[in-house]
Amino acid sequence: MRRFNIAWLPVWLAVSNTMTMAVEIPETVPGLLALIPQCAMACVMDTIQVGNCSIASIKSLEECICPSIALQSALSDCVQLSCHFEDQVKAVGVEAAVCAAYPRPSRSKEVKTIAMVFTVVTFPIVGLRFLSRWTATSGFWWDDWTVLAAIVFLAGLAGIEIASAELGFGMHYWHVSPENGTILLQLFYAVQMLYILIQVFAKMSILLFFSRIFQVRWFLVTVRAFIAFLILHGLLFVLLVAFQCMPVSSVWDRSNDNRTCINMTAVGYAGAAFSIIEDLVIMALPIPELLKLQLTRKKKIALAIIFSLGSFACVTSMIRLKYLVMFMGTLDTTWDNVDIVIWSIIESFCCILCASLLALPPLVLKLSKFVRHHWSQMSTRASSTNNNKSRQSTLSIPGSKGFEKMPRSPEEGGYPMSPLSPQGNDKRVDAITISDGFDSGRDLESLSIDRRF
Repeated sequence: MRRFNIAWLPVWLAVSNTMTMAVEIPETVPGLLALIPQCAMACVMDTIQVGNCSIASIKSLEECICPSIALQSALSDCVQLSCHFEDQVKAVGVEAAVCAAYPRPSRSKEVKTIAMVFTVVTFPIVGLRFLSRWTATSGFWWDDWTVLAAIVFLAGLAGIEIASAELGFGMHYWHVSPENGTILLQLFYAVQMLYILIQVFAKMSILLFFSRIFQVRWFLVTVRAFIAFLILHGLLFVLLVAFQCMPVSSVWDRSNDNRTCINMTAVGYAGAAFSIIEDLVIMALPIPELLKLQLTRKKKIALAIIFSLGSFACVTSMIRLKYLVMFMGTLDTTWDNVDIVIWSIIESFCCILCASLLALPPLVLKLSKFVRHHWSQMSTRASSTNNNKSRQSTLSIPGSKGFEKMPRSPEEGGYPMSPLSPQGNDKRVDAITISDGFDSGRDLESLSIDRRF
């Protein structure tokens, strides 16, 4: 018997919608069973038995099956495994008509929320990365351009996932509006390629950044070889996804009897495994050189935070692989793939965050010096003001003997004029000089690295 495939979804949705509108629910259970294809009859009876449903009336049958997603899912799986496609549509059409009045669960909001939250967090940090690079070097290099390419692709991925959620991704496949079926499959097709491109460009950015810092021959050779590997394997996987079926249009339209497709489940497993290995290598690669640096505790903590984010990106890859394995061959693609998509989004954002945070220390150092400088000025001014008020208060105590109010100017008979005054006896010399607090003799440093940042 034929197993349902996601590529059949648009055809199934269109036909099932027509059947749902055409099916009129009879008044008796025997009349309802007469509408069900013979191949699906055993599935229906098994579902009734498992759910311990009463068949005294259609109402009792409806109240037993329709509130239970587990029973509906089991019934659909059984029908898809037992019937040809045309009979599957008839059976699901009857089920949809019977349960039309019941709520339809949706995880679409989860997808939209994850995409929006990470967009709000990531895009400003990428902007700060470019500001940091500009303030430190007044120019950009290849690691900046590659992360820029990654963020452009990420914007496309986030936008597509939000649009997909609006169209019904996150609902059970039998609840998706028929007119959105083909569009959802086309968007899912595009997202697969965007995901690969984001991973490749974000990891290239990190490696190129490392190559600017650690000018050691073995390290540079290793980085260049790894970048070449990323480009080649990324190109291979993009081509595999792009041409997973021939003709290409049959990816979202399986009505073509001449279509041929590769095993995309195997491709997904291989891609996830490569991603995990790459994350581990990128985290381990700079460790030998970092151990040679004499870093302060603050800089060690900063490095630990950045590397912990990199390890989190690796963890997200592992979680994503877990869901790939868990939902292998799922028949409820628009619902069961939600976790895979969510963790793909998180993994992509974490890769770009890690690439951007590595370039932020110069900006952070400048800001910290700026804040310390102005805080010092404010503290000095506040202290001077308090001292003046205290002195004036002491001198004006009633009944004090031997003290008179101090004159405010030389004309009032006060302090003598200073010969150092640039205008003779017209001005007095300032008693306090506040330094700017910056060490102009030193270049901006970060993690013991000079202006190569």
